[in-house]
Amino acid sequence: MYHVASAICELAVHLRAHPNVSFVERLRQIRPKGSPVVTESELASVLRQRPELIHSWFGYSEDQRCADAWYLVSGTDPSGSGAWIVGNPASHKRLAYADLAAACAAFIARTVGEPAVKASFYGS
Repeated sequence: MYHVASAICELAVHLRAHPNVSFVERLRQIRPKGSPVVTESELASVLRQRPELIHSWFGYSEDQRCADAWYLVSGTDPSGSGAWIVGNPASHKRLAYADLAAACAAFIARTVGEPAVKASFYGS
Protein backbone atom coordinates (compact mmCIF):
# COMPACT_ATOMS: atom_id res chain seq x y z
CA MET A 1 0.00 0.00 0.00
CA TYR A 2 2.94 2.33 0.70
CA HIS A 3 3.84 2.48 -2.99
CA VAL A 4 0.31 3.66 -3.92
CA ALA A 5 0.31 6.29 -1.16
CA SER A 6 3.76 7.42 -2.30
CA ALA A 7 2.66 7.65 -5.94
CA ILE A 8 -0.39 9.69 -4.92
CA CYS A 9 1.86 12.05 -2.94
CA GLU A 10 4.04 12.39 -6.06
CA LEU A 11 1.03 13.23 -8.23
CA ALA A 12 1.52 17.03 -8.19
CA VAL A 13 5.19 16.65 -9.18
CA HIS A 14 4.26 14.27 -12.00
CA LEU A 15 1.55 16.54 -13.36
CA ARG A 16 3.92 19.53 -13.40
CA ALA A 17 6.51 17.47 -15.32
CA HIS A 18 3.91 15.98 -17.69
CA PRO A 19 1.37 18.73 -18.50
CA ASN A 20 -0.27 16.62 -21.21
CA VAL A 21 -1.34 13.95 -18.71
CA SER A 22 -4.65 14.59 -16.96
CA PHE A 23 -5.13 14.26 -13.22
CA VAL A 24 -7.70 11.51 -13.70
CA GLU A 25 -5.56 9.62 -16.21
CA ARG A 26 -2.54 9.63 -13.89
CA LEU A 27 -4.66 8.58 -10.93
CA ARG A 28 -5.93 5.58 -12.93
CA GLN A 29 -2.33 4.61 -13.69
CA ILE A 30 -1.34 4.90 -10.03
CA ARG A 31 -4.37 3.18 -8.56
CA PRO A 32 -6.13 0.72 -10.83
CA LYS A 33 -9.83 0.14 -10.22
CA GLY A 34 -10.38 -2.17 -7.28
CA SER A 35 -7.13 -1.25 -5.51
CA PRO A 36 -7.32 -0.76 -1.75
CA VAL A 37 -8.22 2.70 -0.50
CA VAL A 38 -5.34 4.84 0.74
CA THR A 39 -5.92 6.68 4.00
CA GLU A 40 -5.07 10.25 4.88
CA SER A 41 -2.81 8.86 7.61
CA GLU A 42 -0.81 6.85 5.05
CA LEU A 43 -0.37 10.00 2.93
CA ALA A 44 0.86 11.94 5.97
CA SER A 45 3.36 9.18 6.73
CA VAL A 46 4.79 9.42 3.20
CA LEU A 47 4.97 13.22 3.42
CA ARG A 48 6.85 13.07 6.74
CA GLN A 49 9.42 10.82 5.06
CA ARG A 50 9.51 12.91 1.87
CA PRO A 51 8.78 16.53 2.89
CA GLU A 52 10.05 17.84 -0.46
CA LEU A 53 6.75 16.68 -1.98
CA ILE A 54 4.77 19.14 0.14
CA HIS A 55 6.02 22.16 -1.81
CA SER A 56 4.59 20.73 -5.04
CA TRP A 57 1.14 20.52 -3.42
CA PHE A 58 1.28 24.19 -2.41
CA GLY A 59 1.96 24.96 -6.08
CA TYR A 60 -0.88 22.71 -7.16
CA SER A 61 -3.22 24.46 -4.71
CA GLU A 62 -2.25 27.86 -6.13
CA ASP A 63 -2.82 26.64 -9.70
CA GLN A 64 -6.29 25.25 -8.93
CA ARG A 65 -7.86 28.29 -7.29
CA CYS A 66 -11.55 28.33 -8.14
CA ALA A 67 -14.80 28.51 -6.20
CA ASP A 68 -15.20 24.77 -5.66
CA ALA A 69 -11.57 23.65 -5.27
CA TRP A 70 -9.91 22.73 -1.99
CA TYR A 71 -6.91 24.85 -1.02
CA LEU A 72 -3.89 24.63 1.27
CA VAL A 73 -2.46 27.78 2.88
CA SER A 74 -0.50 28.81 5.94
CA GLY A 75 -2.41 30.75 8.54
CA THR A 76 -4.69 30.36 11.51
CA ASP A 77 -8.39 29.67 11.74
CA PRO A 78 -10.71 32.16 13.52
CA SER A 79 -10.18 30.39 16.86
CA GLY A 80 -6.46 31.12 16.60
CA SER A 81 -5.38 27.48 16.34
CA GLY A 82 -3.46 25.71 13.62
CA ALA A 83 -0.63 26.88 11.41
CA TRP A 84 -1.94 25.34 8.17
CA ILE A 85 -5.43 25.63 6.71
CA VAL A 86 -7.18 23.26 4.31
CA GLY A 87 -10.38 24.79 3.06
CA ASN A 88 -13.06 24.90 0.41
CA PRO A 89 -14.77 28.20 -0.45
CA ALA A 90 -17.87 26.56 -1.93
CA SER A 91 -18.65 24.55 1.20
CA HIS A 92 -17.21 27.12 3.64
CA LYS A 93 -15.21 24.30 5.28
CA ARG A 94 -11.89 25.16 6.93
CA LEU A 95 -9.73 22.66 8.78
CA ALA A 96 -6.76 23.83 10.84
CA TYR A 97 -3.65 21.73 11.37
CA ALA A 98 -0.58 22.25 13.52
CA ASP A 99 1.31 19.60 11.48
CA LEU A 100 2.21 20.52 7.90
CA ALA A 101 2.37 16.88 6.70
CA ALA A 102 -1.11 16.22 8.12
CA ALA A 103 -2.46 19.39 6.48
CA CYS A 104 -0.97 18.47 3.12
CA ALA A 105 -2.32 14.91 3.43
CA ALA A 106 -5.78 16.34 4.17
CA PHE A 107 -5.52 18.55 1.10
CA ILE A 108 -4.41 15.64 -1.10
CA ALA A 109 -7.18 13.40 0.25
CA ARG A 110 -9.85 15.99 -0.55
CA THR A 111 -8.34 16.81 -3.94
CA VAL A 112 -7.97 13.18 -5.05
CA GLY A 113 -11.21 12.09 -3.38
CA GLU A 114 -12.84 8.76 -2.89
CA PRO A 115 -12.65 5.96 -3.79
CA ALA A 116 -8.87 6.46 -4.13
CA VAL A 117 -8.31 8.15 -0.76
CA LYS A 118 -10.36 8.05 2.42
CA ALA A 119 -10.36 11.52 3.99
CA SER A 120 -10.78 12.15 7.67
CA PHE A 121 -13.01 15.05 8.61
CA TYR A 122 -10.98 16.52 11.42
CA GLY A 123 -8.23 19.09 11.69
CA SER A 124 -5.63 18.76 14.39
